[in-house]
Amino acid sequence: MGDNDRVERMDGESRTPVGLIVAGIVVVVVAIFIAQNTEDVLFEFLWASFTLPLWLVLVGVFALGALVGQAAAWWRRRRRRRED
Repeated sequence: MGDNDRVERMDGESRTPVGLIVAGIVVVVVAIFIAQNTEDVLFEFLWASFTLPLWLVLVGVFALGALVGQAAAWWRRRRRRRED
């Protein structure tokens, strides 16, 4: 980060950026989620089956969904550009 890490208010005092607070809250929520979902679960996909912590399976599925969503948005933007 650079010189813009803190936001300068009109009265000369600086305050913490909102994004930093939100990121801190997200880190705390993720830590609580992991702590509450540590049990191992049997995961089966096609012919493979293995045991993983529940939090790891859920985070993996979330990440895969985010990637598919980003790919779909990219594909839609690309298609619109070609039509224009």
